[in-house]
Amino acid sequence: MQSLLNRSIGLLLGLSLLSFSYSSPAAQQDSDVHPPLAWLVNQDDHPLVSRRLVMSSGVDGEVQTVLEPLLYCFDAADHQRLMRAGERLILSGQVSNSRSAPNVSMPLQLLDVDSGDLQLLQGNSAFFAVSPDGTLLLEWNHFQLDVWRLPQADGSRAEVIRRLDINELGNAQVSTALWMPQSDSFLVQISNYKDLGLEPGIWEFPLEGEPLFLGFLFGRMLCVLDSQTLLHSIPNPRDKYHARRLMRSHFHLSSMLPGEFRSEELHHDLMYTDAIAARPNSADFAYARASDKSLVLHSEQDGAVKETVMWQSSRSIEDLSWSADGRWLCLTDRTAERQRHIIVINCDTGDTQDLGPGLRPIFL
Repeated sequence: MQSLLNRSIGLLLGLSLLSFSYSSPAAQQDSDVHPPLAWLVNQDDHPLVSRRLVMSSGVDGEVQTVLEPLLYCFDAADHQRLMRAGERLILSGQVSNSRSAPNVSMPLQLLDVDSGDLQLLQGNSAFFAVSPDGTLLLEWNHFQLDVWRLPQADGSRAEVIRRLDINELGNAQVSTALWMPQSDSFLVQISNYKDLGLEPGIWEFPLEGEPLFLGFLFGRMLCVLDSQTLLHSIPNPRDKYHARRLMRSHFHLSSMLPGEFRSEELHHDLMYTDAIAARPNSADFAYARASDKSLVLHSEQDGAVKETVMWQSSRSIEDLSWSADGRWLCLTDRTAERQRHIIVINCDTGDTQDLGPGLRPIFL
């Protein structure tokens, strides 16, 4: 393990200047190269069923391996993820040269991009979400949700600052969770099959204090657009691979009663992958359209809806991610040959770039 980390640090030292250029708005404004990007690559040339974490600066196109072999659970649904936490990365999976079983544990780890330091977090769940300011982490399974304060540069350790368990949930289960834009509260979608515990629907939990019931919501939460709006999908009950309805729901409006949503259907053509991502500091969002397998940028101005096709896939689209400035969009494109490739799109010019095989891309 230590040798792998030392090798990763050496590789990452060359990226420190790239990280600095990414944090400079002026440099980004004048540049036509994408910000530093990280993604996973399946290791077909490795004896273990594993992946490697790679990074690209976007300047010279060079791709560097940062961590390998990165194990993942491959006998069930593939929940391995990368998420940006400020200038750091959170990833799930263990770095190991041995595999005891297909169903290996998926610990959460915090990677400092500048130094290469890799810190093991105590969380061990397939489901997690980082707050918009990069300082807090939601980690959950069906029966428990923890809010972590992530380690900071002052040497502070990760700590749980709020926990939802049987004492607060009862027999209710956590379906999914999302952060609100200001990082001071989060939404939790609750399911309840035994009528014991929290009422099923969407609850808003502050970091401290009592939760607020927002109302029952059909389907699955996908992303929060602003402090009063979220997007969710309603699947086809007969076929999970069929097109889904994309809904926009409003809450916290002065004209609404407590526990009431105001919902509208935006599209009935959302791809079954639920690929959708809200553009930073904007009401725009990108989503994958089922009928023509395209990536669409949805925007509205003065009540007029504009939809721009940004990419055309031959099979399906997954893993959408925006750069922090909202100029760049990356995705995983699944080709007709069932291969996954990383695609980067300049949303100002419409130019696209195929970075080769990979999945789970995230801008740094």
